[in-house]
Amino acid sequence: MEQIAVVAAVVVRDGKILVAKKRSDQGRFTAGKWEFPGGKIEGNESHVGALIREIGEELRLQIEVKRHLATTSHLYDGKITIQLFVYLCKPTSDLEVLEHETVEWVTPAELYSLDLSPADAKAVPAIVEAVRDL
Repeated sequence: MEQIAVVAAVVVRDGKILVAKKRSDQGRFTAGKWEFPGGKIEGNESHVGALIREIGEELRLQIEVKRHLATTSHLYDGKITIQLFVYLCKPTSDLEVLEHETVEWVTPAELYSLDLSPADAKAVPAIVEAVRDL
């Protein structure tokens, strides 16, 4: 069974959280679903390094990584386990959508009604609690 390590950014601005919708041709198991932007950790890359690189590549967004929020995992199709490391981040620039269908800024409560990728959805309670305390 394959295991893939992935990082995700919970980017918070004015009490709202950035979510990105994958295009219908993206992701074998998560096409068309909402996610917290991020991506695979490459080689000996640190979590923070991977997060800064991925957010720059996907959204041309510069971020300040604040702290680790949660780690989740999900087995997709009985074959691939995604281990997701979720970090609270602050945006330090404007963004440009490069790889996703669209992005939205949502309230913490709205996260529960989105069709999130399963690994991302498992992190929602920890995210809502962390954002409430900001």
